[in-house]
Order: sequence, then C-alpha cells, then structure tokens
Amino acid sequence: MKKYLVFFKKNGYLIYISSLDTVNVITRALRRAHIPFTQTEGYSPHPKLSFSPSLSLGFSSNTEFFEIELKEDINPKVLKTKLNEVLPKELNIMKVKEKIPLVFQRLVLHKFSILLEKKYDSNLMKNMYNILENSELKIIKKNKKGKNVTYDLKEYLYSYKILENKRCILMDLYLYIKNGKSLNPRDIILLIKNHCPDFSILRIKRSGFFIEEGERFIKI
Repeated sequence: MKKYLVFFKKNGYLIYISSLDTVNVITRALRRAHIPFTQTEGYSPHPKLSFSPSLSLGFSSNTEFFEIELKEDINPKVLKTKLNEVLPKELNIMKVKEKIPLVFQRLVLHKFSILLEKKYDSNLMKNMYNILENSELKIIKKNKKGKNVTYDLKEYLYSYKILENKRCILMDLYLYIKNGKSLNPRDIILLIKNHCPDFSILRIKRSGFFIEEGERFIKI
C-alpha cells in the first residue's frame, strides 16, 4: 500500500458547494475511475482520505489537496489522468505527489490572494497598511454557543503584501494554521472595510500551503 498527495483546483460554480459536498464529488470520482483505494472498516466503509483545511463558501483555490492510500502503486501521472477524466473541469486535478511525511502535522501557513476593486479613496493602500500595522486587530464574533468572543486577528497574521494599480488592489495574506484551524481572511477584509469602505471584494482565492521544515516554511 502507498499514499499519495493529490492537489486540485476549485473554481467556477463549484466554489459555492460545501467542503462535505467536495469530498463526496471526489469520492464518487475515485469509484468511477476504478482507483484501487483502501477503505475504512465498519458498517459503512469509505475511502481513506484526509483533506486540507476546509475552504469557505465562495472562495476559489488552485492548491487544495487530499491524501489517499492505495492498495497498489500507481504512476502519479496515470492517477491524475484517470481522475480528470471523471471530474468536472471546475475540480481539476493539478498534480499528484508521493506522500510527504507528517504533512498535516507540519502545515503551518496558507496563502490567500484577494482582489479588491477601488472606488474613490486615493489613499486606500496607505490606509490599509496603517490598519494592518496596528499592534492589535481585534474583532468580536459569536462562538458556536452564541456567546460574543473577542479575537485578535494578529495572532493568525504571519505576513502580507499589497499591490495597487488604477482600478484594483491585490492583497496577499499569509495566515497561520494552528491545530488545523485558521482565520477566515474575510474577517481581515471586513475589519479594514469598517475603516476604509471605498472598495468591494472581487475574489478571494487560496493560493498556497506551507509546511515547516527546520526554521523554514516550504510551499508544497
């Protein structure tokens, strides 16, 4: 038996299906493509799959992935081709790699690329920098029990980069992943919008995962 990492994109109309529905689409594709996957035991066996952290509804991605265990070795190119023959183009397999040891335990960052459309504020980029450079970026959100909880977004913000042209701003956010959980990048955008309302969100895309390797962060 051998494990593989399968990377896929999620775009088009499929950005509006849930993470659970995404798992179901991929599971059906594995069966249709006759991939010899191993299964869990019990009353309702299903493929042994582990997925990257959930992607919020409405976000696109070119870097989602899952780990799968197969009963026999398969050439990664063959596995990619077989799956793409039965998957919708909006859920296309980008690449297949052999297993990276402890990949989920070593996940430390993910990158989001956010495209914003400017309206009237000529100092928008400067104002965005000023907000992000504050020592605290606190918001209040309701937890699962309905209680208001204060979060400091700085705890999850590793770094950022902002580029600007006449009409748009492209913001790259690098966010920590802690125990499989992270910050929704929309929270940062909405916090900025409270102070600088003159923009609209055109697109939020997850564009990279990084693992810890010694003192470095390596994109996978």
